[in-house]
Amino acid sequence: MGGVPVSTAELLETLAAFERHDGNYTKAGRELGISDNTVRRRLETARKQGLHLSDGAREAMAATRLNGYEIAGGYRHIYDDEGRKVETVRWNAPKSERQLDEYLGRIRAAFEDIPAAEPVPMPEAVEEDLLAFLPHADLHMGAVATEDQTGGRPYNPEVAAERFKAGVTECVMGMPPCAKAVIVDAGDATHANDDTDRTPRSGHKLKVEGTHFQNIGRLIELEVFKIDLALQRHREVEFYSIPGNHDPGTPAPVLYALQQRYRNEPRVTIHVSENEFWQMNWGIAFLCGHHGHNRKPKDVCAELPGKYPEQWGRARQWHYFSGHFHNYQSVPYGPVRHHQLPSVVSLDTHAAWGPYQDGAGMLAMTFHKRHGLKNMLLVGI
Repeated sequence: MGGVPVSTAELLETLAAFERHDGNYTKAGRELGISDNTVRRRLETARKQGLHLSDGAREAMAATRLNGYEIAGGYRHIYDDEGRKVETVRWNAPKSERQLDEYLGRIRAAFEDIPAAEPVPMPEAVEEDLLAFLPHADLHMGAVATEDQTGGRPYNPEVAAERFKAGVTECVMGMPPCAKAVIVDAGDATHANDDTDRTPRSGHKLKVEGTHFQNIGRLIELEVFKIDLALQRHREVEFYSIPGNHDPGTPAPVLYALQQRYRNEPRVTIHVSENEFWQMNWGIAFLCGHHGHNRKPKDVCAELPGKYPEQWGRARQWHYFSGHFHNYQSVPYGPVRHHQLPSVVSLDTHAAWGPYQDGAGMLAMTFHKRHGLKNMLLVGI
């Protein structure tokens, strides 16, 4: 026997609850007094009916007899009574946005049962005006390179983990205890974005060990290692993760997993964002960054005052950080100093045959509220 049909009002109510709780099926269900699966079924029905679309898109649905998923965008031609075309309408229905909401909702629901982190004792004394800045870039978890290809420095997930932990330990413990530590994963944390093992834009074939599922898990363990170690050294820890050209989809599951792990730890802030840039101020220092794969650093640096006018105006030192090119450089562009972060990964076949220099390493810095950049430690790994 079939179930009781759900009314349009109930479907709209479910859509609204899902939006209010930022795509969280569990919380939406709790508000409405229904299960997660019921929320999913109602959302599926609502989207097929086009209830998430605008009036214009629903009118086009009725005219074309398509459902809310099929009418993902297109052209509608309008004719007069004599058959002459008088208007053409182009639209893009927000199907991809809804799919992203559903994807992120499933991530949140999947991570809600992750055990919370055990409390880490706070350091007894810290430098109140100091910020420990602890970035890392281009881990490329899953990448594989042989000794023959790289000239004696092989790379695989096991080597990546060992190298990452060694570099993190030296960087974290090499900085004085600070009031706050900021950790930034600057992109390309996983070598591939999914199990097709190709770069998303160019389709370049990659050599990957392990599934994407496995490499996401390995990555989360390493991020936890770095956060936990920083908590032993510093009073507060903030974490950012931004996408690279290899892994635009990687930050989302990592950030939500970490958010759930540290949900009961007030000393940790996980910045969950879809922004490809990160930015913060510490006293006179303006800090920001991007993976570095879209535009040249000099062009980005020139536009920072317009992108962040208030934050720029409060600062007296300006620093821009990027990765992508796998070796460390520090170059001023006007008042902005660009720091190109070293990579964790060894050279792959393409780079080794370039030939490019293998600049594997990590960087750590401290910034003082009144004096700006105070210390810098560049660690080879």
